[in-house]
Amino acid sequence: MEETEYSEVSVERQEEFWEQPFQGYQVLNILGRGKSGSVLLARDTRFERDVVIKTMAPVGDDLEGAVERFFYDARQVARLKHENLVRGYDVGRTPKYFYFVTEYIRGESLQGRLEGLQQGKIRELESLKYVMQVADALQFIHEQGLMHRDVKPSNILIDNKGVVKLADFGMAKDLTFLSAEDAALANCEIASPEVASADPIIDIRSDLYSLGCCWFRMLLGRYPFTGESAAVVLRKHISDDPEMPHEVDSRITPATGQLIMWLLNKDRERRPRTPQQFVSKLMTHPLVKLEQQQHDLMEADEAEEKNEDDDDALDDDEFVIYTGPGSKHQPQE
Repeated sequence: MEETEYSEVSVERQEEFWEQPFQGYQVLNILGRGKSGSVLLARDTRFERDVVIKTMAPVGDDLEGAVERFFYDARQVARLKHENLVRGYDVGRTPKYFYFVTEYIRGESLQGRLEGLQQGKIRELESLKYVMQVADALQFIHEQGLMHRDVKPSNILIDNKGVVKLADFGMAKDLTFLSAEDAALANCEIASPEVASADPIIDIRSDLYSLGCCWFRMLLGRYPFTGESAAVVLRKHISDDPEMPHEVDSRITPATGQLIMWLLNKDRERRPRTPQQFVSKLMTHPLVKLEQQQHDLMEADEAEEKNEDDDDALDDDEFVIYTGPGSKHQPQE
């Protein structure tokens, strides 16, 4: 599904949802709209929880085939359970829509966070935390024999505790019958060279390239390639080399710049083979190691304080014990 603005609109102002067409769900608000459907905030009346419903109106000739693939993909996603993935709950159809029900994340998207900042970029350490969590989610997906196909800031959600949740697998592709070229045009900012060139062989390394584009955007306030049209941007993904992030902004460490360039390599054979290989390298980053050391020190301090508290409590218990009957501290009559 294309980009949508997540500004809530009362369902009472949206005539098409007045009749509450989704059995078991009460539509509360419209979170976003696109050409192929809507994103709705709803209440799951069976489990008493807020959820997101994504509607799609399929088009094309092979409608039955598209429907079958959509339901298959939706069930695959609903089986995935990982702390950095948005949970899928349900899938269904109405006379007008196909829909997919997911977990509702209380927080914001990375896109919203970046757009809310004056310079449109975040601190390096913060970016490292987000990138690592997305990579963990991609590794889990990869282990299930899947790939995401749509890693972009609007699909990277950050909950109120700072936990990243990767959303929106590329399930809508079969329903909207986008050609490989049209799909690339729709997401030109994060399209890998193989996607941009409509290569029929796409794997998890394409998702890692997209993650590199997102990381570049987090730190520099823009994507690696821009242009006057989507076609121009796609050509740049295929033929142009991105700028070194740490040369554009000297405040970015070379370690981060080199990791981004690894993800953005034109030759997928020279990118990380898997998300886990990337995470292993990321763990050696000086800032990550420093953060881990500080975390370990804090845990050690907390453990020491707890031990001291336990010792104090033990001393108090000993005092009580030794003033009991038969104790040498028993008051003399």
